[in-house]
Amino acid sequence: MTVVVGDLPDRVGVDKAVEAADAVVNVAGHVKGSPKDLQQRAVEAILQAMRDHGVRRLVTLTGAGVRAEGDQPTLVDKAFRFALSKLQPDLLADSQAYVDLVRRSDRRWTIVRVPRLTDGAPKGTYRVASHVGAATGTKLDRADLATFILDELDQHGFMGAQPVVTN
Repeated sequence: MTVVVGDLPDRVGVDKAVEAADAVVNVAGHVKGSPKDLQQRAVEAILQAMRDHGVRRLVTLTGAGVRAEGDQPTLVDKAFRFALSKLQPDLLADSQAYVDLVRRSDRRWTIVRVPRLTDGAPKGTYRVASHVGAATGTKLDRADLATFILDELDQHGFMGAQPVVTN
């Protein structure tokens, strides 16, 4: 695995990072001061570089507030999404648009949806559900997220799917 640090909307940098890759893992997200369309611009650059270099596999990350077909949100899920739509509507809109771009692409993708990420000690286990509301939790340790992503790269169990991963 090679970690590349750079500016995602920079197509030249993204192209250089992808050119020798077997797969791409994108876990980028908004930070204070980032452009409102950061994720859309980033995934456009990533998908173009993947096409240019023949890289087929993409595992990418978004929040559980982004809905997918088959979701059955609980009251807590609905409240979280409502709060997000009021407090950070640009983030939610960018996330949904970015996911739509990935889903329409011809890459072999997995979109991992997660709740609140924490920095706790890894539990070594995680739960995976096919949709929001299916016995999902409200948080996930980053270390356990990393384990899921590596497992998915190896096993391809959720290709073309948008699983929800929680502790």
